[in-house]
Amino acid sequence: MIAIPLVAEAFAETYRAKVLGFMMTGGGFGNLFGAYIYDWVGPYGWRYVFFFGIVPALLLAFLRRGMVEPERFEAVKARRQALAATRDHTDEDREFLRLVPLQLFSPAIRFQTLVGVLFALGTLLAVWTAGAWLPTIQGCCSKKRASRAPRPSPSSAGDEAVGIGGILGYIAFGYIADVIGRRPTIVIYTVGTLIFGLYLFLGVSTYGPIRSCC
Repeated sequence: MIAIPLVAEAFAETYRAKVLGFMMTGGGFGNLFGAYIYDWVGPYGWRYVFFFGIVPALLLAFLRRGMVEPERFEAVKARRQALAATRDHTDEDREFLRLVPLQLFSPAIRFQTLVGVLFALGTLLAVWTAGAWLPTIQGCCSKKRASRAPRPSPSSAGDEAVGIGGILGYIAFGYIADVIGRRPTIVIYTVGTLIFGLYLFLGVSTYGPIRSCC
């Protein structure tokens, strides 16, 4: 999530939606890799699965060494330094030097900030709620089966479905946004999340729909 604004500012407006879509596939691949890792080392205990979280952290530390700030970030930094060296400030300059969170809730952009926060909060709740409860839902569904639980395990099978769906959805976002616009695309994805979320939590009572996605 932290890398999103960096990537967004580093690429031109024309390619921004597609680039961000491909970047976000990392979340889908994370679910996919997590499922395979769980099948591989899960039988030895959940702690060993968590130890694999060190690998992305080490990779990030390596990539961070060669990372450069986007030009727009550098321009903002340079302007702040230049204004800090003088006391002759206009009203616009004083607003520019204010603490960033205060700028976000200034009267000029307060509404846009609140809308963005609500969208982000709704998405976060949807993603993490589904991620937290999906293993429980799959476990309950698999127990209703007279036969043994399917292989791979219900948890890893669900993560695979989430990962594959996420990869396809993230990639499609940029292309759909270029055709119909970003706002309609966000509305479609949000409404779709609501519909499928209600179906997952209220309509799924057997393991069949989950297994068919894998």
